This record gives sequence, structure tokens and C-alpha cells, in this order.
Amino acid sequence: MCTSRNWAQYRRNVMPFFTPANLEDEYYKDVLETIGFRVARCERSDVQLQFLNDQSLLRELLSIAVVILKIPEDKMTQFKEESLVDFRFFKSGSAFESICHTVPKFQETEMAQARDPNEQLLEPVREFIERCITELDWEDLSDHTVMDIGCGDNFLCIRALLEEFPRIGCLLATDKFPILTEEIMEDEFFVEYFRKAILQFHLVDIVDSSSLGHYRNIVNKIVCRNVLQQIANKEFAIRNMYHLLRPGGHVGILFCIANPVGTWQQRMCTSRNWAQYRKNTLNFFIAGNFGDGYYKKVMEDIGFRVILCERSDVKLQFSNDQDLLEELLIYATALLNIPEDMMAVFKEESVKIFKELIGYSGSGPLRYQASELLLIAIKP
Repeated sequence: MCTSRNWAQYRRNVMPFFTPANLEDEYYKDVLETIGFRVARCERSDVQLQFLNDQSLLRELLSIAVVILKIPEDKMTQFKEESLVDFRFFKSGSAFESICHTVPKFQETEMAQARDPNEQLLEPVREFIERCITELDWEDLSDHTVMDIGCGDNFLCIRALLEEFPRIGCLLATDKFPILTEEIMEDEFFVEYFRKAILQFHLVDIVDSSSLGHYRNIVNKIVCRNVLQQIANKEFAIRNMYHLLRPGGHVGILFCIANPVGTWQQRMCTSRNWAQYRKNTLNFFIAGNFGDGYYKKVMEDIGFRVILCERSDVKLQFSNDQDLLEELLIYATALLNIPEDMMAVFKEESVKIFKELIGYSGSGPLRYQASELLLIAIKP
């Protein structure tokens, strides 16, 4: 992970954390004897280890990652997904595979069929784009300018759009961070689009009006997925989208409006006890307004004609306090530098606050609900 194109830029230092050794039989015995040593003993011990599940694996990987990498909060989900896939698919010498871990192994035929991590992430993105296509009757976008707000460094919405509309007019991938990588630019799926300037990357912050002037009233279609939950003034962001669109332009927005885990993060990072240990000032999650039809009314007041306002609720649970803590501490290590002598207090307060957020009754699993909102609208 420290040397990959996606994550090397976030390396905290240049000291290798682990460098594999040569596992050939008696290699180091020969090295010592060549140097001049008389080797009395050369003994290798093999230890079989395992992780019970993805959660326990992630906990271990993240405890190491926070030491050697400084992953931005908005990339943490991708980092976790890629870490899990890379760990499972890691291939080295057969001796090494027998020593280091006993996670479920893939046969070669299964390996060939295994999907790229981006492919797994793409499925819900394709569903989102498909909903936009269906609800707004998108057919031919060959003379349209389409903007993806908050494209992220995987270009997932961009990829899904080009799969459906390979002859798109102009596709603007935008983000508030300079996330364009050589890997994306050289990706065989994108390279021709970049070369012909059909696909362009622009630094755009949807809540910074000064960065938007050049794009006002020129965009035919906007897609914005999983961005608004990181923005405090969501209403202002939606208003700016309206100003970017041409008359008759379309917008599709999907974002999480409620998740107690996200609300817990915000509470802990802004509390008197723990704000001083914050690693950075980026907001990981900011809950939306849960009032019935609130964002539909916001869009209509701005001037949109709303085609669809659909909330999806997902029931989730933690079996017990330990399961809850394992999940919360994964986020805590990314967001906060808690001193060791404060960790017991932090854990106790974390469980207490989360239970308050979900209205826990005091017995049984910790059940809660996460909700996302799909908004599809037209600028008249």
C-alpha cells in the first residue's frame, strides 16, 4: 500500500515498515558462511495465524496504516476496500503463504474470476446512473456537457457514464482536491477521452462560488453521489448546482442523510474532551435534515422541478458493545490521536454516546438505521 500509485503520496515517512526476507532454504546460513561466520544453528519457525473475519482483519491493518500513512478521511472507505482485497489476493512464494496467515485461499480459476475492487464499488454507482437515465429519459448525450461533482480519485461515476454513453459530448470530472492521478489518465478506458479532451478534470468546490463562475449556465447534466454528506450547507450546494445548469438541465443527487456511526464521529471530534486530539479539520459525515420532503421543498424553492425524492432506509445492528467498539475504533484511529492513558475513557464515552444516538433500550443487539436520499430534478 505504501508504494502503490493510489496511496504512496500519503506516506508519513520513507522508512520501510516491513521488508520481506529471502525464504530460500538455508539462504542466510550461506550468507553468514560466505562472510566468514561458523554457523552453529539455522532454524526457521513457521507460525499459522488467522483473522476471524473482515472486521478483525481491518482492525489490524488500520492499526498499522495510521502509523505509516495519512489517509484523507474522504478516501478512507476506498482504502479499507482496497486493503481487504489486496490482502486476500496477496501472492508470494508458496512457503511465505504457509507461514504468514490462513485467510481463505482462492484457487487460480477463482482468482481469474475475482473482480477488481473498483468493479465492486461500481455496482451501486451504476445503479445510481441507471436511475438517472430511467427517470430523466437520457438517450443521446453526444452534444451535452455533463458534470460529476465530487468525482473522487476512482472516477466511478465517470466510468459508469462512459459505459452508458461512450459518445458523450463533454464530461467534466470535478473535485475540490487535486486527485487526478497518472493511473487514471493512463487507464485504457479513459486515455482516449482525455486525449481528445472529451473528459476533463477541473478543480471545483461546489460550496465555493468563486470556483464556479466559469461553469454557470453551461452544464446540461449534473451527477453528484456521496458528496453532500460531507457538506454542512447542503442547501447552498444544491443552489449552486442550479446555477451551473442550463435551462432544461438535469441533476441527480444521492447522499446519506442519517447514520448514527457518522453522527458519533462528528460528536466525538467536536466534543470538549476529544476535539484537541483531532488529526485534521475535514468533516467525515454531516447528517442531513430528516424532515419529510425537506430537500424536495428546498429544491422547489430554488427553482427545480423535482422528478423524484426517494429515501431508502437500511436496518443495521451490532451484536454487543465489543462489536460496536471494534467498528468505532476503526474510525477513531483515522480521525483522532487519543493518548493511551485516555483510551479507556474514550471507549466508555463512545459506547455511551452511540447508545444515546440510537435510543438503546438496554438489552439485546444495538439496532440502528441508516438512510440515504435520492433526488432527481430538472431546471425549467
